[in-house]
Amino acid sequence: MASVILLLVFAFIDRMEFSDAENYLINYNAVFANELSTDMDISFKYMAILADRLGGITALFLMYSLLSVSLKLMAIYKFSMNIILSLMIYASFYFTLHDIIQIRVAVASSFFLFFLFALLQRSWISSVSYFILAVIFHLQSIFIIAFLIYIKTINNRIRIFFSLILSYIIGALFVLPAMYQLADVFSRYIPAKVIRDITTYYVNNDSVNFTNHHFLVNITITLMYLFFVRFKGLKREELFLLKAISFSLCIFLAFHKINVFAWRLFEYFNIVILIFMPYALVRVKQRHFMILFVYLYIISNFYKSLELWGLI
Repeated sequence: MASVILLLVFAFIDRMEFSDAENYLINYNAVFANELSTDMDISFKYMAILADRLGGITALFLMYSLLSVSLKLMAIYKFSMNIILSLMIYASFYFTLHDIIQIRVAVASSFFLFFLFALLQRSWISSVSYFILAVIFHLQSIFIIAFLIYIKTINNRIRIFFSLILSYIIGALFVLPAMYQLADVFSRYIPAKVIRDITTYYVNNDSVNFTNHHFLVNITITLMYLFFVRFKGLKREELFLLKAISFSLCIFLAFHKINVFAWRLFEYFNIVILIFMPYALVRVKQRHFMILFVYLYIISNFYKSLELWGLI
């Protein structure tokens, strides 16, 4: 029943009203003109060919969205300790951002959730399989390798705290100049759009907005854990998810001089918030504050979603 409702919802959405839709249409047409960009992930070509047999670009959007929504709902059902809260957070923002707009990231980040818990359960074959699927659906999933290094080396509150500070310093001083130089040296092998983005940010020095509520929510929860929660009392999966949240912050801080990279990577890894927020709600002793905090976060998410839909 839920699948039928979702199919009807997705079928009547005009995707061309959203920012990324035109790029998908261009790449969809490029598949059949043998002009598909080299920075497009492996799966897109085959999804486009299948969609062409099922009804064209609308079918492509439907296929991606139904796959990503199904995977996220399965992950919430299997892994969340408070399914209702996770669904509220998902519906308030990530449904619109991922499953309506950033459809390739939507599927890849869903596989990332399954990868996380396969890793927690030490199911190595499943972990590798989910990692490969995530990379197939979006190339930025390769940053999962950096995530693995992070969770292996950052194993206490002091290291988490200093990893955040160090990420900001590295991002402020080194990342953008280094990427600008690499883009210049390897311009033959890097997609033109990526080079244009890096050059634009290098010239204009247009960094991210640190007052964005997604960043503020994550940094607030992380700092509350670091300063007010005893790590010895944390469940293994809770500490693992906290590391995932702090890694998303480190990525954001490291790339904060390159706006589009920072947000795309942050939003990818921050999908963990769907599973982690229920832990935070229970763990932090200031219970009334946390309840208010979480619901303000959800309301802010809905407001942002309405903006994306063009209703505000």
